[in-house]
Amino acid sequence: MEEAITLLIGKYGWIFITGFLMLFFKGAIESLYYGVRFMIGNEYNVDDIVYFNDKKCRIIRMSIYRTTFYMIDETRKFHIPNNKLQNHIIEKELIQK
Repeated sequence: MEEAITLLIGKYGWIFITGFLMLFFKGAIESLYYGVRFMIGNEYNVDDIVYFNDKKCRIIRMSIYRTTFYMIDETRKFHIPNNKLQNHIIEKELIQK
């Protein structure tokens, strides 16, 4: 019995360790993915005026893990993790020339 357990752990232990590491780092991996996706695959840049959930905001900082907004009407800033941005409506204000 001990030999079977040792053989199983020795032969298939890397699967258990890989699964454990994936669960342990799931949040970091997910946040990194959404951060890269938000920074590269969009039309938003720093200093853009956007409407975040119907409130006028300016994007102050964009990083891989979070984005910082400044609420113009209420003169305060807030941070949103990039993996939570997909749940919010962000509309960009277009400048008329």
